[in-house]
Formats: sequence, C-alpha cells, structure tokens
Amino acid sequence: MPELLSLCIPTYNRNSYLTELLESIAQQVAADALDGQDLGIYVSDNASTDGTRLTVEMFRPYLPGLQYFCNESNIGGNNNILLCGRLGSGLYRWIIGDDELINPGALAYILTILRREEPVLFLNNDGRYDSKLRLPLVFRNYRELALASIEVHNPHLLIAHSLITANIFRSTAYDSNFAQTMINTNYGHMYGLVKGITINSGPIFLPDMATITVRQVRAGAESPNPLADLSDQWLNYIRWLEEYLELPGLESAYVKQMAPSPRKEVWRKFTSTARKFVPRAIRHKLRGLVTKIDQEL
Repeated sequence: MPELLSLCIPTYNRNSYLTELLESIAQQVAADALDGQDLGIYVSDNASTDGTRLTVEMFRPYLPGLQYFCNESNIGGNNNILLCGRLGSGLYRWIIGDDELINPGALAYILTILRREEPVLFLNNDGRYDSKLRLPLVFRNYRELALASIEVHNPHLLIAHSLITANIFRSTAYDSNFAQTMINTNYGHMYGLVKGITINSGPIFLPDMATITVRQVRAGAESPNPLADLSDQWLNYIRWLEEYLELPGLESAYVKQMAPSPRKEVWRKFTSTARKFVPRAIRHKLRGLVTKIDQEL
C-alpha cells in the first residue's frame, strides 16, 4: 500500500544541510511513531561529490522508508526539482529543499490535516511571512486564495509560496509535463503546480502552525530574501496567472505592492534591527499601519 506522503529531497553537495534535514525528520519519525503507511522519503542526488551517499546510508536504520537515487551526472537544479515531482508513490508529494528544516511536531500535524481535510494543496508556514490572512484558513480552490490575497493587498503571497518547500500537493494534481515546458523560467514547478491544482480542483489549506524553518541565509544565496526582487520572470508568471485564473488587476496590484517607497525602506531597516527585540505581534501591527499609509497616499 503506498504511503500517504512522499518526502522528496533534491540535493547537490550540501551534505551538512542534508544531515540536519534528515535528523529533523528522523526525530519526528521516532517521537510520533510514524511508519511506512505515513510517509516515504526519497533523496535525489544530483551527482554530489561530498559524501552525500554515505550520509543517506547512515540514516537508513532510523528512516526505514528512505530511498536514494543518484543521477549519473549533474542535470541542473531545476531538472532535479522536476525529477522529484515524479518520485514516490504517495497520495501527496512534498519536495523539500535540502537546506530547510521540518519543525518538531510538524510531520504529525501535516499528516493529520491531509487525512482530515483532503486538500489539493497544503501551504507550509515558516512563521515569519505575514500572509495578512487569519490563519488557519481553507479555500475551496486556488482562485479563491488568489482573490483573497488581492483583497488583503498582498498579491505577493502568490509568489512567496514559490519556495518549493512551501507546497505539499496531491500527486495527481501536478502537471509535470507543463512544468517541464516552462523550465527555462526557473519556476517551472509553479506553472505545473498551479495548472495541476486548478484542473484537479480542491481545497487549499493554510495552517497557523509554523511547520518549516527557512534559513535566513539560504545555501548558495547572498540575499536572505531573494523572492523580494521584482524580476521579469516573476512579472511574466503574474501575467500568466492573471490570464489563466481570470484575475483582473493582479499585475497592477502586485507591481504596486512591490514598488519601492520611502516608508517601505524605513520599515525594512526597522525590521532588520527590531526582529531581535520587538515582539512579532507588535511588528505586525506596525507593518499594518505602514501598509495602510501607503494605500491612502
């Protein structure tokens, strides 16, 4: 019998990060008595040269459902991600970045939600991104989520979950062929995901629990928040999303939100300093005030 959830990890020469991720999974498997009916774990190694294979072997006694695949040569990060979209036999699939962590208790919580709500998409929460929505929330379909993000003046939410680890999706509701055709956009997985979950419509679940930890400084990335860049690739994706889901005004709302302003720059500098000293709830209230001022001007 196939597992409920397939955890698929694309990796390349990040042995130390992968070790921490597998440890976070193994601890929860033991603590919550998870078994092969709950989850399978699949590592797709992009021809690493740093001992990744030995690390995976070391975890086999603690992760009975662990399987290892190694590409004959490095096929590129995007291709390895799309390859992970076809691994596993689970009802649900979760492609996890090798430099992320799964928070304690999150796996048991996720499995409970998948069984109870039967969503087509579960969006992970890292506890730092303010969706401006009251969580937890269930939307009937992805278009409803998109409309809600526009209504609360946060269309960037539709971009924020492009982080591969943010998405747990029903395996049958993912268009891997379309994703492959869009691979040169660097976000082929999003095109395949959105097209798949709109054709195979179902509930979208947003949890209030912080299920993952996203490192402040990503492996191989200079910027702690590379998704904040208003790139041509993202504008093309937003334009496609607006047309595909019939969301008039999505592009203009997104450009307005992302446009630099003196107030946003002050807020950015404030949060970079205040994160260590000011409680999260107070920061969110202040952020709401800054957003309201921007909207009124």
